[in-house]
Amino acid sequence: MLPGVVSMSVCSLVTTQDADGTELTAENHAVWCQVHAGSIWAICAEGNPYPFAVGQLQMDPEELQSMVRKPKLARKGKLIKVWHVFGDELWKMGTQSAPNDGFSPEAISPVNHPHDQQLKDNQRDVQVKPSDAAHLDVKEPIKTSDKNLIDQWLNESLFQAIKVGAIKQKQLPILTNVFFASILLPCRRAGHVLDIKRSSYKQVSVFLRYMAAELVIEVEEKNGIQSVTSIDRRHPRVVSHEIYLMDSEAEQHASAHSHDQIQKSPIIEELYRLSPNLWRLIGPEEQQKDTKTRVYFTATEIRDLLWKYTQGAGLEDARNKACVRLDGNLTDILYPRKLASIEKYPLKLPRKDIIALLFAPNSKFCIKHHRIKLPSGSEKIIRGEATKIEICAKKVKNSIATTVANLEIYQVDTAECAKEVRRMWGCNATLTINPAHAHRTEVMISGQMAKEFVTYLETKHNIPSKFCSVSYGQGVRLKK
Repeated sequence: MLPGVVSMSVCSLVTTQDADGTELTAENHAVWCQVHAGSIWAICAEGNPYPFAVGQLQMDPEELQSMVRKPKLARKGKLIKVWHVFGDELWKMGTQSAPNDGFSPEAISPVNHPHDQQLKDNQRDVQVKPSDAAHLDVKEPIKTSDKNLIDQWLNESLFQAIKVGAIKQKQLPILTNVFFASILLPCRRAGHVLDIKRSSYKQVSVFLRYMAAELVIEVEEKNGIQSVTSIDRRHPRVVSHEIYLMDSEAEQHASAHSHDQIQKSPIIEELYRLSPNLWRLIGPEEQQKDTKTRVYFTATEIRDLLWKYTQGAGLEDARNKACVRLDGNLTDILYPRKLASIEKYPLKLPRKDIIALLFAPNSKFCIKHHRIKLPSGSEKIIRGEATKIEICAKKVKNSIATTVANLEIYQVDTAECAKEVRRMWGCNATLTINPAHAHRTEVMISGQMAKEFVTYLETKHNIPSKFCSVSYGQGVRLKK
């Protein structure tokens, strides 16, 4: 909560002078005599007897009483100015107790009738036994006063943000406060708390200036405003950093688990398999011993392996970081065919040109594959580009027919599909041999049913339309 406006649609006010914690409501006239602008009140959520903030009332009694009688959505105005809130510096100086600490679940559960005095009396009479504390599952964030450990967490968060691509080039320059809040905090290790004031840096600006001195980033200060202007993605400390589970990812996993979310559509991931020569040159040493296992990499992983090799071999250009000098091994990989006697092999190349040569469409160094993950949990890796379901409406003799191919790749039973088509639309559906692949079958449906079949795949098999390629033959038009 930030100091400022507090909505009475979310919170209740409790007098700090009344020992029994009487709430301020429109029906409770006994407390209105204590209401005046400037009085101190505690704030607690509805149905929870534990206050989490204290503030000064900003409204007069007449204005406040009229606002309480209005519907919750119609309440507007500055109600209370917060002076002390859970988690602030004053809280850190005390016992640092958390809301609901010491209350049983019955005492903190929401109340359907918050103005029923009998229910409030029952809540106040609840006694918490020591054994009840074992049933409270409260996960508190990790806290530590060790400055060196917090410094290490800050460094890891920055290296993680750079390595996973959380900082986009188009975002730069970026203000330091925005940089810390929107980039460093989400990239911290899951379960860690980045309290900059407990570190040896004390301030974000000091930490970023230290990282600038390490040449990890570049910082510019103008008129007292500090901004991050550049980052070095190939800095040795960034390259050697091991990626961990971030706090933002942990929240996503927890949210997915709580809502019992499952994969509802196929996922296609682009992978590459390295040629033997490139594998021996840049492949991970721990995996090179096992030559029987096929290892696939994403494009980002291959780039990281390549730059790690160039850095270890001392091939980085000190004057121009965008270029890399070529040794004999890289030259043989990039230029397998001998050049004409007139031409010469380049001594260095820009990084983007090296990547373009490795990932060329017909490249023999990085052979393209794709992995298909299906909602059933099974997956398969197929060489080449991702194959889509081909749906074609064309003329067959004197009538129009719709053919559907490549259903087997997405584990759709063509025989069952033909039966469902006949049952749903009452049209003829037969199985024929796919002319392009003799070991596959395709479904032929009488009539122009291309649009309907795409909808059928989305609703029945959870296959989005982006995995379908729809075409129309000569003389066949799209339905309006």
